[in-house]
Amino acid sequence: MGYADVASGSVESGMAKVDEALAAATGGEVRGLETIGDVVCVGIAACELAADWQRIEQWGQAVEGWITSHDDVAVLGFCYACCSEMFIASGQWEEADGMLAEGLRAMQAANLQARCVHPSAKLAELRIAQGRLEEAGQLLAGFEELAESTHALAALHLANGETAMAAATLHRRLNAIGDDNVLAAPFLSLLVEVQLVQGDQIAAAGTAERLERVAEASSLPRIEATARFARGRVAAAGGDRAAPEILGGAISDFSSQRMPLDAARARFELARSLDDVQPDVAVGETRTALAEFERLGAPREADAAAAFLRERGVAGRTGPKGLELLSRREREVLALLGEGLTNAEIAARLFISTRTAGNHVSSVLSKLNLRSRTEAAAYAVRYGGGPGGK
Repeated sequence: MGYADVASGSVESGMAKVDEALAAATGGEVRGLETIGDVVCVGIAACELAADWQRIEQWGQAVEGWITSHDDVAVLGFCYACCSEMFIASGQWEEADGMLAEGLRAMQAANLQARCVHPSAKLAELRIAQGRLEEAGQLLAGFEELAESTHALAALHLANGETAMAAATLHRRLNAIGDDNVLAAPFLSLLVEVQLVQGDQIAAAGTAERLERVAEASSLPRIEATARFARGRVAAAGGDRAAPEILGGAISDFSSQRMPLDAARARFELARSLDDVQPDVAVGETRTALAEFERLGAPREADAAAAFLRERGVAGRTGPKGLELLSRREREVLALLGEGLTNAEIAARLFISTRTAGNHVSSVLSKLNLRSRTEAAAYAVRYGGGPGGK
């Protein structure tokens, strides 16, 4: 009931029910492990739907304490998909990556199906943000008809320039769930982007209005920020003078919600809207956005921002293209390859298993298009591979 209330926009009453259910599940009122697992799963999913990261952290600690006090009994099994959204939205991509990859491995090893959200769908969304489109496609293969794959599938179509397929995928999902509830918000937001790429400003404006109605009904800060960004994009596309003010508000909203990628995207959109009237400000905002894209490891957005600067005769990146694709851990591994260490030595240095070290090495070679450890070592010596690069 709590989840249903949140999904329909009655967030306050819904979360009150969720709190009550979670308190009962972790407070000793419930004995059945399956029931406890169900309540925790749905409760955390409701917190995620409401973008209430603080609640997720609080209840996560409560659940962890309950599990510890009950001899580490398993109540959630392989499920890692829900809380990963919190890490993805807040820019903690390495944590999300590890969580989802582990969940996917556990599911495959046990030959189990997902209970609610398949880790492949969430991991595919992360791969798209990281610019690893081929991997995203492989993750979605065979899961295209899952409801939770819709957003990732549409985003992949958009990234590949298949705007008609992206729009059709989103419309099909919205027809199934309706466009007047919280569940519709991410699909409406992406549809605005698709329609603007298609050059259909009228349709984009209509979709943005639908998203604003959802935001008003729910009063969820995250959806309000998303709706404002959509309205700002539409205003910028139409040359509306109010666009910079709207987009500036979206930046503030996303920042307050700890959503760095969305804040950087809004900042870059702001820069483009200021290009004709305040070119110096546009360049400064783009540089700030570019730095954030590279810090997060979002290469497609970073490439677009760097190209914007180059077209105006301004230097963009200071390092080699490709290095921004690496996670913090992978940069550490690259630096150790530069020292000539073996996988076992890297594992010992980083306190990880040799197998994990090997996986990191393979990922580094793949992302940087290098053929051997020798090439990786040369790359590290030339460009640096520590947590922050040179």
